[in-house]
Amino acid sequence: FTEYDEGGRSFTLSADSFEIRNKKVRFFRTAMLKEAVMENVKLDFYQDNQWASSIQGQQAVMDVARMAALFTGAVTIRARGDKSLESESLSWSRQTGAIRVDGSFVYREGKKTIQGTGLYTDNNLATLNFLQPADNPQNVN
Repeated sequence: FTEYDEGGRSFTLSADSFEIRNKKVRFFRTAMLKEAVMENVKLDFYQDNQWASSIQGQQAVMDVARMAALFTGAVTIRARGDKSLESESLSWSRQTGAIRVDGSFVYREGKKTIQGTGLYTDNNLATLNFLQPADNPQNVN
């Protein structure tokens, strides 16, 4: 799936498998709300029709109405400028372009490595906002 905006390609979503199912609300699945379940998923972002960053994970579940996805299983973000972020899960909002990691993460930029818990950033890893107190994260290198 590829989405375009006025400037050209915005993002491309690819997966090995893709299934639309009724979203579970408490104990029941309702036909009014849908979610997409994807395996071995990759989401590539573009700026000025050039690759800017990508998110990869073993699985993603996207709320179709809100266009928000939860990526799980060895999730990695790679961005221009030799930046990367690794975690076991993260959430992405299509509307805001925001990425949130609630668990542990490893961020790398060049030779610098930061480990911590809780992070809020954008698709391109341009701005990092740590969700834990200042003594977490730890600058490893």
